[in-house]
Amino acid sequence: MLGGPVCCGALGIAAAIVLSLLGASLGISSSSPSIGGAMTERKSEAPKMVISTVLAEALGIYGLIIAFLGLSWYTGFFPSDTNNPAFEDGATTLLVAGLIMGFAALFAGLAIGYAGASNAKTTAEDPDLFVMSLIPVVLGEALAIYGLIISFLMVSSLP
Repeated sequence: MLGGPVCCGALGIAAAIVLSLLGASLGISSSSPSIGGAMTERKSEAPKMVISTVLAEALGIYGLIIAFLGLSWYTGFFPSDTNNPAFEDGATTLLVAGLIMGFAALFAGLAIGYAGASNAKTTAEDPDLFVMSLIPVVLGEALAIYGLIISFLMVSSLP
């Protein structure tokens, strides 16, 4: 199993962090140029336009939460019990939970980036459409929250 249960669990923790931060960075970098351009047109609407950047940043925090929970479970076994069957099963569960959280945040970051860019452009054109154009951004964030819930349930069920 990928170098044993120690490596398997570590890969899950790494996947949760790395993929979530990648999703956050893609969301921020995709939406920020449009937000910056839109702010030059409508300075009064600038605080509203930054919402998609804040939501994209939350993706990294979600991955960090799962990684911290995984690490706290991990330290309960080290160094003596790594041959325990419960550790082996838990390490596999941790890998899957990390991948779920990481990929959910990665794809949510892509969605937030594109929707956030559109939100900024729409708000610059017509500020009254801000709330309607924010809905796709929030729905993109919901994708990561689904992954967070499933990953949290998986990690909290570890022995």
